[in-house]
Amino acid sequence: MRRTLSKNTRKELFLILAAPIHFWAVLMFFLNFPKSELRFWTAIGLLSYDMVIAFIDSILLFLIVYLVGVILPKQWDEDKKLLFLGNLGFTIFLGLIFGQFLDSSPLKRWQMWGIVGVISLLFLAFFEYFSLTKKSVAAIHLDFFNRLTFLSYMFLGLDILGLGIIFVRNIFCTVELFL
Repeated sequence: MRRTLSKNTRKELFLILAAPIHFWAVLMFFLNFPKSELRFWTAIGLLSYDMVIAFIDSILLFLIVYLVGVILPKQWDEDKKLLFLGNLGFTIFLGLIFGQFLDSSPLKRWQMWGIVGVISLLFLAFFEYFSLTKKSVAAIHLDFFNRLTFLSYMFLGLDILGLGIIFVRNIFCTVELFL
């Protein structure tokens, strides 16, 4: 058995972790969309920056989760590792979202992150227990992860498009400065 994940499983893990981050970035863009006079291309540019930042966030979360995956037992098969690491990534992501909402609370920062940490650990323990011990739950989880990979491919396409838009905008903004 291998200690590390195979290339295909690493790609699938990245796609699983990228989907909720990108979805959250698009949702926050539309919720915080400026209602004032905003030109169409300015809005597209702002969304492009959000998508590229979400891509960078996805890479960082993947690296953290992958490093945890290195210490998993090598007796586990690829699906079990993917379930564990996918649930871990989702828990980290949901904990960070919950922390965003608590950030405006009157709690001190260490209290807030303590609450988020405890809730995240309980959530993780619940999901890991059922997904690693019950085959039917594991099959549902793997099917859900498989569907997320398709969504991630669409988001990665938007990342590439956003990177192109940022590149073109920066070239034309630079040209306008010299004219």
